[in-house]
Amino acid sequence: VNPGFRVNNLLTATVSLPSDDYAEPDLRVQFFEQLRESIAGLPAVESVSMVTRFPIVQSGGNYAIWAPERPPATLQDAPGWADSRVVLPGYFATMEIPLVGGRVLEESDDLGSPQVVVLTRTAAGLVYPDESAVGRQLAVDSRDGPDYYEIVGVVEDHKTSSLAGTPRPAMFFPHAQQPVSTLRLAVAASTDPTSLIRPIQERIWEQDRDIVLSDAQTAEDALSNSVADTRSVTTVLGLFATVALALAALGIYSVLAFFVTKRIHEIGIRVALGAPAGRVLRLVLARGLALVGIGLVLGTAGALGTTRLVEGMLFQVNAQDPITFVGVTAFFVVVAVVACLLPAWKALRVDPLEVLRLD
Repeated sequence: VNPGFRVNNLLTATVSLPSDDYAEPDLRVQFFEQLRESIAGLPAVESVSMVTRFPIVQSGGNYAIWAPERPPATLQDAPGWADSRVVLPGYFATMEIPLVGGRVLEESDDLGSPQVVVLTRTAAGLVYPDESAVGRQLAVDSRDGPDYYEIVGVVEDHKTSSLAGTPRPAMFFPHAQQPVSTLRLAVAASTDPTSLIRPIQERIWEQDRDIVLSDAQTAEDALSNSVADTRSVTTVLGLFATVALALAALGIYSVLAFFVTKRIHEIGIRVALGAPAGRVLRLVLARGLALVGIGLVLGTAGALGTTRLVEGMLFQVNAQDPITFVGVTAFFVVVAVVACLLPAWKALRVDPLEVLRLD
């Protein structure tokens, strides 16, 4: 699954400021801006930014949104809900999230400027489905009533909460206007990003010896860990499916081989009467595949009727996936052909007189 953002050579980690020492919003803004500039100067760092909730790693922050000129009667009637993120300048460039329209968040978007927001394509379409959202106003539900922001840009949809399903609507606010005390780094590197953990920690200590970098991991590891449980279940199911397939193949081979072996006498008589080997093999194969054909028809019908039981466990695969059905059918046909031809070929190599004498 393409998450819609950069994954390779990308480091993320949490930086949390002590609430007592950084109670003033200006101190939080100053600390993170200085840290961003300091990390950007490290060798092998291509770009750096920060976000409150790193995609896939952290979810939440869902708020109702609407156009101020079309207020909903209740929150349930709002045209949509969007995940909320607070970011530092350069976030979309670091994450390689394409800009669709307008502009990205900049350093000039501070407390002295009008409140602004950047929406994803889906979020913008929820509020302004028939017109461009850039330059329009956005109402966001809050505890004390709706807050209003100018939509300055729209970025492409990307996965924010999970690799499964369609991307959720999302909105991004400048940290300088909503200064928080905990952010996650997004550091794009030209080499192994884990080699930057120690240098980044040293840059943090240059500003405050009491702050420790935590939960450092690459974006690749973060995405892999997000599907670890699903991958474990899939592995177990795959092993059981492999065993079931092997047992079915063994059963088909055994039954058909026995079926052909019981007809060695008949094969010997046909050969003694001058029947060509090819004709004998075709006859044996036709009889064997007729039995397999009946089984395949019944098995396919049963599978089509029962796959609905596992439909909810499938991801981007249809319960009646033709490739799966054709592949399994072809596999069993190959097993059946080998089961028929191998003993028949052995029977053809036996002297017909010897076969008749054994009878």
